[in-house]
Amino acid sequence: MPQYAFYIDTSACSGCKACQAACRDKNNSGYDVKWRRVYEIEGGNWEQKGGVITSLPFSYFISLACNNCGNPVCVKACPTTAMHIGENGITVIDSKLCIGCKYCEWACPYGAPQYDRTSKSMTKCNLCEDYIITGLKP
Repeated sequence: MPQYAFYIDTSACSGCKACQAACRDKNNSGYDVKWRRVYEIEGGNWEQKGGVITSLPFSYFISLACNNCGNPVCVKACPTTAMHIGENGITVIDSKLCIGCKYCEWACPYGAPQYDRTSKSMTKCNLCEDYIITGLKP
């Protein structure tokens, strides 16, 4: 079974969130559900040498969605088997079986499964499964 994943070159990411908007537009998801999220990580320190204080800041962006883990804890946490690994290796949610308990969300270290208030069930990145099935890249 293949192991699919997104490859994001973080050195080229400017934090514009166009990937986040494109994902939302493609999947017609509301503003409260974000299958792809862009985080800004910043920090730094300072040092003093010879009476001169130098600032050493850093900042970078991380574009994050479901990692389609090889051994997903979200699948193990789901009491109804709504969250499962499909035949193509992509972790998916069967909305007919999902009871919206949020166990998968609590278990996932990446926060990928999210509760959709409209459907009252969990939802998550499907890795653009419709594209993959037709041979396209997400």
